[in-house]
Amino acid sequence: MTGYPEGNIQAFEIYNSGAQIRARTHPAILQTQRAILQLWHCSEPEAKLSLGNPISYFDRFRMRLPGDRSFALGPHIDGGSLERWEDPGYRACFRAILSGNWRNHDPFDAAPRLYACQDLYHAA
Repeated sequence: MTGYPEGNIQAFEIYNSGAQIRARTHPAILQTQRAILQLWHCSEPEAKLSLGNPISYFDRFRMRLPGDRSFALGPHIDGGSLERWEDPGYRACFRAILSGNWRNHDPFDAAPRLYACQDLYHAA
């Protein structure tokens, strides 16, 4: 089994185990995702966007023992969380809020997000 830190693995490189796939494709999960997707719309009629197909984010499995301090993450910023705000396309998603017109903000319009660059530096 691969993972880190070596000798005391706590973050396992397990992405598509049978249990994970069964959980992500459970009918109740898919029904919930479809219900949430119905909240979204796209103000750009020609956009190539599907709001009817649920997708899943595959992340690794992490398990820490109670009280363990050997693998504590130090202060850090998750990849992309800061650099997204550097991109004018991403900031456009929040244009109404940032210009003081917060009542006009539509958090469920997918159109501004279509052109946002969330990986300016092609980082890992």
